Amino acid sequence: MSQLKCSLVNFFLILAFVFHSSFALGGANFTRIYVDDESDLLAGGKIIEANNLGSGAQQVDVGCIPFGNDHSGLSALGHNWILSVANFCVECQGNLDLLLDTLVWQAGHPIPITLTISGLVPGNRHRIQLFFANDLNATAASTNVIIEGTRYRLSNWRPRSVNLVAEFTASSSTVVVTFPAASYTPYRAVLNAYSLHDLDQADSPCAGTCVDEDQDGFCQEDDCNDSDSSVHPNALDSLCNGVDNNCNGQIDEDFNSSTCLSASNNCGERNSGSHQCLGGQVLCDATAPADLPALLAYLDIDGDGVGEDEVDATCGLPPKAVLTGGDLCLNSSPDRMSLGPNQYGLLDFNSPFSIGKNNRLSKIYNAKSTHGCTCSQIVGKMSAGKGHLKKGCSPGLMEDFTGIDSSGDRGKR
Repeated sequence: MSQLKCSLVNFFLILAFVFHSSFALGGANFTRIYVDDESDLLAGGKIIEANNLGSGAQQVDVGCIPFGNDHSGLSALGHNWILSVANFCVECQGNLDLLLDTLVWQAGHPIPITLTISGLVPGNRHRIQLFFANDLNATAASTNVIIEGTRYRLSNWRPRSVNLVAEFTASSSTVVVTFPAASYTPYRAVLNAYSLHDLDQADSPCAGTCVDEDQDGFCQEDDCNDSDSSVHPNALDSLCNGVDNNCNGQIDEDFNSSTCLSASNNCGERNSGSHQCLGGQVLCDATAPADLPALLAYLDIDGDGVGEDEVDATCGLPPKAVLTGGDLCLNSSPDRMSLGPNQYGLLDFNSPFSIGKNNRLSKIYNAKSTHGCTCSQIVGKMSAGKGHLKKGCSPGLMEDFTGIDSSGDRGKR
């Protein structure tokens, strides 16, 4: 920020070599500063408004103040205000010349002319600067200015450029600078530009001193990483990259979690969880379910409940698979016979062996205990008498085939 160069000397203007004069009128402090270079424009405080006036005035940064070119605050523009394009500051150089080479005249007229500025904070101390230039015109050597009810007369300053400074406590959110009605020509304003600062608020960034290496619109003093355009105070910090993208001292605080699934176990089962941002990496907090223990089953082609060929049933029974193996009789079909008393026959694969009437047998058989064989198949495998095919298998035949002790049932008819 440019250094302020303004030594205020409190004595009356006597010779043209006197550069500053100060007056205390009505509780407001007014200072007249002859403008010789950009340092005679005072900075400090928050910029409320600054404008370069005149016809075709340019936006320009001067003395750490960014001046716009808005005329909307001027009353009676085009009538009492006359926009001029003449260069009334022939000694000015550079940006200072751009600020002071065009003017706004207040012609001698019985109607007051005003400049209205808004955005003030009531109760705060403010500084207004009015910039006048007149190297050429002999008739515009004096003017009256009223700010916050206090009148200040600026006179005998040609040929010079002058900064009229007034510091005051704002009584409202608007300040009106009035150029009173003038009855004759010499009392008229030759106003080039103005600025208003709030001295009770933090300094505005100094125009022309902003270093913005990454061109993200933020100066180095406000940008926590001026080499990365994705890092600045207005950035979203939601990328989960381990970087403080918005320069607030926190990392990835705007990360939005979403649903995720864990790795699968040996059967493809997964648990659900949510994404977490940890150390600049997006990780899923779901843990995989435990693997299921290995399990064998057997294909039961004939549907008798006993299978033959092994199949993997760890993740569920495959079609036509059962957990009981060792089928000795493939292509089984239920027995078709009229069971004699106390004789066995597998009439239904979904039920145990049936027993003929007058049942006095204690032993119960099923397809599992006969390794998938019906009575008819047992007869064939044991080369038993053909009578068993008509009346069913006897207790003794069943014991001999299965190896299951049924001695208590032997001989029962």
